[in-house]
Amino acid sequence: MVTRGQIGEFERLLEGQGFVRIHRSFLVAIGHVTAYSASAVEVGGVELPVGRGYRARFDGSPTGFMAGQD
Repeated sequence: MVTRGQIGEFERLLEGQGFVRIHRSFLVAIGHVTAYSASAVEVGGVELPVGRGYRARFDGSPTGFMAGQD
């Protein structure tokens, strides 16, 4: 979905609902991730980068990413 608005606002609205921020430009629904590594995730056949600032919280698995959130 493409939308207008600040991603931080959407991140706060979706907190605790299975969405995680992986990049300054991307929020993803963990349930739709089909492949992942420390540097990228695949959602709906599209590979999205995991930003450097988000990699530190990410151990290479969606559950690890979720556990790294506050």
